[in-house]
Amino acid sequence: MVKCLINHICIPIIVDDSVGFVVPRRTGGYVVGQGRSLVHVDWESRKVTKLHEVDQGTKNRFNDGKCDPKGRVWAGNFFLNQDL
Repeated sequence: MVKCLINHICIPIIVDDSVGFVVPRRTGGYVVGQGRSLVHVDWESRKVTKLHEVDQGTKNRFNDGKCDPKGRVWAGNFFLNQDL
């Protein structure tokens, strides 16, 4: 993941898997769908914290997510068949 600032300085953060979505948090940072995990990314400290993992033992991964007006994250996933 890379965050680029107004002055075109880009700050990369290395994550462990593919990123399906990024949602900004009111309190700072971002909620990210990364592989099968929801993680919190804090750009200031460059810390990535796992919040939850879904469908353990499968090849599913997050591919889309949004935040509703109440601040809840809704996310979808799909089966990643790399054999095709």
